[in-house]
Amino acid sequence: MNNEVVSSNNEIEWQGLAYYKKRAYLNALAKCGNSHKACKLSGVGYRSIFRWRKQDELFAGYEQKAKAIGIEVYKDELECLLEERIRDDTRKTSDILLMFKLKQLDPSYRDNVHRNEQQVGEIKVTLHIPPRIPRPPEPPLLPEVGNL
Repeated sequence: MNNEVVSSNNEIEWQGLAYYKKRAYLNALAKCGNSHKACKLSGVGYRSIFRWRKQDELFAGYEQKAKAIGIEVYKDELECLLEERIRDDTRKTSDILLMFKLKQLDPSYRDNVHRNEQQVGEIKVTLHIPPRIPRPPEPPLLPEVGNL
């Protein structure tokens, strides 16, 4: 599925997609890596994206590719920013925020990369249900004050 061609204005020409809004969305997604942000940049409604994914397999494949390109671009920008901050020792943005953003984008930055491994085997669950406690008897009615 290597049908895209880079045009002279650094936008990807997605072959086979005639509708210009789909191409605009994919180009925006390749620049930022975030579907919501790409919708805002391209002027496309988010519901349209869901509809296009279901109806157009070519678009769905291109969307995955554009998102991967966008994430790589964003990740490179974050890495450059971190390297710059290490050299200049400026504190304009939070180091921790940058670290978490990198961990979100790329699992190789995470401490617990193998967290999603599945364990195989039996699981035994024992429930201890206490016996039903009888309801206490009703207290006797007190005589009315006027009948004493």
